[in-house]
Amino acid sequence: MNYPKVVELVIFKLKEGVQVDDFINLSHKADQTLQSFSGFYTRTLFYSKTTDQWVDVVYWSDLESAKKRWILCWLYLKLNRLSKELRKNK
Repeated sequence: MNYPKVVELVIFKLKEGVQVDDFINLSHKADQTLQSFSGFYTRTLFYSKTTDQWVDVVYWSDLESAKKRWILCWLYLKLNRLSKELRKNK
């Protein structure tokens, strides 16, 4: 059995105004997308009421696969932000 060799750990709080249900729905969509990436192993999302923080843990088979995913996510976020700006300026 192959075990993941890379663990990606992100700890964060939701931005003010972001609804938890919206975030959870988006997270499920992200899971579906991640499953299509080469090298993806599994993902777990935790929430701490005590600290009001989220912990997102993603396991990858190798570092190269994890890096490629980050580049794609960064581009997606940039395009999404630009799209919102363009709609706001119409």
